[in-house]
Amino acid sequence: MDDYESVLGFNNVELDKIQWGTAYFTIPEFLREFKFPQIVKVTVGFYGESSESTVSANQVLCLQSIKSIKKIRAHDSNGKGFSLSLDCQRKVEVRPSNLKDTYDNIDELCEAFPRYVRISQG
Repeated sequence: MDDYESVLGFNNVELDKIQWGTAYFTIPEFLREFKFPQIVKVTVGFYGESSESTVSANQVLCLQSIKSIKKIRAHDSNGKGFSLSLDCQRKVEVRPSNLKDTYDNIDELCEAFPRYVRISQG
């Protein structure tokens, strides 16, 4: 096992020898019933918006703690939903909905008349 597995609590645990229980819990039920840390096996996977928020059926997880993160739920101009953490350190640019990424000529730019324009070398 590598150091990452050791940090997560999998050190000295032979996962193929674990006798899994037959009880199934939703996440809220599990959080009410058990204290951390716990090693769990996912029975029904979940396909999230990214690989970080996706879990697969039969995936084994070592749950260490609970951390609440306040997020903004949003969607982009194509209707794709996403979450943005309120403590995100990345800059966010607010742009009007009529602002195209690229204007082909000055006439298009004047017609849209956006409040802000970013000029880059083409």
